Amino acid sequence: MSTIIVNNKKFEIFISAERIQKRIQEIALEISNDYAGKEVCFVSVLNGALFFTSDLLLNYPLNCTMQTVKCKSYHGLESSGIIEF
Repeated sequence: MSTIIVNNKKFEIFISAERIQKRIQEIALEISNDYAGKEVCFVSVLNGALFFTSDLLLNYPLNCTMQTVKCKSYHGLESSGIIEF
């Protein structure tokens, strides 16, 4: 397996980028089928979900809108247990 280093932390890649993109395409199609004919607004939690949301919207075949909300509970690598908006 491949490894990557982020902020001096070593991670093993166990799901390939291709597999993730394929699943995002499937999710986009499922949502479009489930909500066909309805107004859909995707809400992305910044900053963690931004790239996922971007990939999802690029694969979403219908008109939609997107909003963002910024919140956090982590300071560095530790959770404070309190969500800040």
